[in-house]
Amino acid sequence: LQDKQCYMWFGTIYGLNRYDGYNFRKFENIPGDTLTLGNNNVVSLYQGTDETIWIGTSTMLSSYNPAKETFRNYNVSSLQSVIHDIKEDEEGVLWLATGSGLFSFDKKTNKTRYVATNDSVRNNIQCILISKDKNILWLSSEKGIVQLNKKTGIYKTYIFPFIAFTDISPEISHNIIEDKKGNIWMTTSANGIYQLNKATGKLQSYHVNIISPSSPQNRITTQMIEDDDGRLWIGGEGLAIFDPV
Repeated sequence: LQDKQCYMWFGTIYGLNRYDGYNFRKFENIPGDTLTLGNNNVVSLYQGTDETIWIGTSTMLSSYNPAKETFRNYNVSSLQSVIHDIKEDEEGVLWLATGSGLFSFDKKTNKTRYVATNDSVRNNIQCILISKDKNILWLSSEKGIVQLNKKTGIYKTYIFPFIAFTDISPEISHNIIEDKKGNIWMTTSANGIYQLNKATGKLQSYHVNIISPSSPQNRITTQMIEDDDGRLWIGGEGLAIFDPV
């Protein structure tokens, strides 16, 4: 994460690190001190509109106040799970993608609410995309791509013919993006990437071979961004560039 003060933040399994361009400063949990980081296994980072930095860990949600340089921890029983991703909507509500499903977090009341995204008790959510239509959330789940209307609570899953995530650990996440044409793309564990055409509802798979020292043909994809030319840069155990045109 690059914050609004241009500091670079790095979440690791050994704590949180901030780089000011010259030096690193490390933030760790100090047992018994509630104003320190709640858990040293940092999985996700997000800076809110009020400049608060939100930290998703393997067990809880934490926040960091840059002005006071103190942490606050939210050890909510329903959030005893890895927080893979954090996003904030236009109403200031935080949305949390966790290994136990999707949750919303009200910053005013500090209360969480479970939001159903399928018919089962558990749905492993890895990443959240807030659509250009602000009411729609797109979610990467182990069953496929989920479209959720956060106003109505109505959801629809575009199911993959396999379990999308087979390598889940606190150190791995799989993301979902919307390209310039409005198509939704999602990375997976071992079957490349998927494109969802929102207009037709059609899913299309693409096998992307990521060249890495450990494996000449590796289909594990975890992160993806689109560049100005419409190409997709895909990371896994290596790097691939995919041109969907």
